[in-house]
Amino acid sequence: WSRKGKMIRFEVFDKQYDKLVLLNSESCDGEYCLNNLTNGGDGYSRGAEVFWRYDKTDDGIGKDIWVAYSYLDSKRKFKQYNNDIIPSFASNHKLTFIYKNGLKLSNGAGFNSSLAITATSGYPYYNPYYNNGEGLQQESKPYLSFDIGGSYLPNIDNGFMVIFFNISNPFGYRNSFGYNFVDFDSTELNPPEEKLPGSLRSVFIGCFMFFSIDKNK
Repeated sequence: WSRKGKMIRFEVFDKQYDKLVLLNSESCDGEYCLNNLTNGGDGYSRGAEVFWRYDKTDDGIGKDIWVAYSYLDSKRKFKQYNNDIIPSFASNHKLTFIYKNGLKLSNGAGFNSSLAITATSGYPYYNPYYNNGEGLQQESKPYLSFDIGGSYLPNIDNGFMVIFFNISNPFGYRNSFGYNFVDFDSTELNPPEEKLPGSLRSVFIGCFMFFSIDKNK
């Protein structure tokens, strides 16, 4: 449904997967394992998404608001897991909020500001050394992404310039994606190593310029 800058969209999906790769261990000599690859895996993904948008912009000036929520139920039998598990990249709930505002300043320049928040339920992770490799399912804490951005567009004759910035996770929320139980050389990590983002927070500032010369002057 869409009318006068307002839009609501609702989607339902149900996907089935087959012939996923299964990794079956046949024998191990203590250091190396002989594996048999097959396409006997399967799985499914089903869920729903609702999206709402309120767009009151005109030539880049005005407010634009997005809100989206999605629910996902997904399980797969693949890789080294012979039972149906929730993939490590699948969270059940996801909520997104985006706010944008464009202004025309008194000097003719433009200024745009933005705010983006994404929150999800925790992501599953598995201990491959539990129950002969079937993996004990655990869940990370909820994920939260918070970004503030903006751009300034000065009014320049015979040219274009934009100065922009973005601050990610300014309040220092500590996102965690579970734990690594296996080191890079395939040995067991004891204790396991927590999966963390590369940086707790980040700041980006950039500038783009373009100038032209009128050969007739």
